[in-house]
Amino acid sequence: MVQVFFIHPIHCVQCDKYFVVSDTFDSAIKVFDQKGPFLYKFGKKGDGVEEFRLPRCLAVDKVGHLLVCDHGNNRIQIFELQESSAKLIGTIGKGGNGKVELQQPFSMGVLSDGRIVVNDVGNKRLLKIA
Repeated sequence: MVQVFFIHPIHCVQCDKYFVVSDTFDSAIKVFDQKGPFLYKFGKKGDGVEEFRLPRCLAVDKVGHLLVCDHGNNRIQIFELQESSAKLIGTIGKGGNGKVELQQPFSMGVLSDGRIVVNDVGNKRLLKIA
């Protein structure tokens, strides 16, 4: 059995057949089987592809993709989870205060029509994304 250590877990969600936890100060997302066993983690500290700076809230969109509020990088990263890895399929936002620009996204939700609502803390607003 693999022992999993958390540094600062913030949020968790069920995504398809996985249980997923954001570990903010580890700059990683940890993925578990629904029955509990740890499967893998992904992410590391940075601002590149599949890297995080303070990952916070998690959500699952209508088609089953995992959305991660990448708080320190001012974006949301979107992943497809697989048995032993996660595949980045897109990002939303960049630093700024424009229509789809974010400053320190903290949490989000997916509406019944599929739109994403982001708590854009740095811009002091809720932002709806189509």
